[in-house]
Amino acid sequence: MFPRVFPKVEGLEIEAICKAARSVSGDYYDFIQLDPTHVAIALGDISGKGISAALLMASLQAALRSQLLTPGSEQLSTAELVARLNKHLVRNTGEDRFATFLVAVYDMETRKLRYTNAGHLPGFCLSDSKSCTWMWAAWCWVLWKTILIKREWWEVPRDAVFIAYSDGLVEPENAYGEEFGVSRLEAAAQRVRQGDPKRIAMALMTAAEEWSAPGASG
Repeated sequence: MFPRVFPKVEGLEIEAICKAARSVSGDYYDFIQLDPTHVAIALGDISGKGISAALLMASLQAALRSQLLTPGSEQLSTAELVARLNKHLVRNTGEDRFATFLVAVYDMETRKLRYTNAGHLPGFCLSDSKSCTWMWAAWCWVLWKTILIKREWWEVPRDAVFIAYSDGLVEPENAYGEEFGVSRLEAAAQRVRQGDPKRIAMALMTAAEEWSAPGASG
């Protein structure tokens, strides 16, 4: 389900990694070029693991792409998009399943990032000033029948690095039961933020794995 080719837009570099806890998982990322200057970014996580989670995520992917690959989708509100996805999944899943979802649309011309965070872990943006801006959730969960959905936006600084992730990157524990956590993730990202996207992605995965390695003390 993952994109085989990433969008090629001047001034934008993209990289992504997924390591499933089992042979398949309910994690999902996507990058969809809407027009020459707009790129959609999506990251989701279905509750549970294995085949059932993967099948539900496949349904979410199909619904997302059907909405975004239509004329004029670059102007679609991310809040409206999440509301449509929520309606689709509520009608097609049981009460015991839910998903978290983060979707954003980046405009290369204006450097504005429009996004809606539906209960997902917050992505963050690092700038040259070493400041960090977080994409906090809008207090809603995909697959809940009653939700409050908001759209937010940023003006992204030049040469900024945007990082989104799922819980598998921050929940690994060391020998003392301490999670790697978002603060250590941010610190690891700050150390390598001048690198290319692939180096950054690999460094974050390595940092989480080393934290949870046998004998690691933090």
